[in-house]
Amino acid sequence: MKIIYLFFFLLFTSISFGQTLIAKTEDGRRVILNKDKTWEFIDKVPQETTSSDTKFPDCNLPSDFKEPKGDNSAFLRRVDAT
Repeated sequence: MKIIYLFFFLLFTSISFGQTLIAKTEDGRRVILNKDKTWEFIDKVPQETTSSDTKFPDCNLPSDFKEPKGDNSAFLRRVDAT
């Protein structure tokens, strides 16, 4: 009986740890995000959306705008961002 419980426990934990996420891009395509930091498109062609929330206004920066300088590479390495 203990073997059966152990089998179901291992089966349940292997299923729950192997899950993937599905995300949606700005252009409407769906993407599978795997736990090993790989991804793959589900929809090869973007879906047509009529929602006005996907359209962003133009960015109007002053002509003398200078982008701030900073080195975030140490932080990105620390949090394992790619």
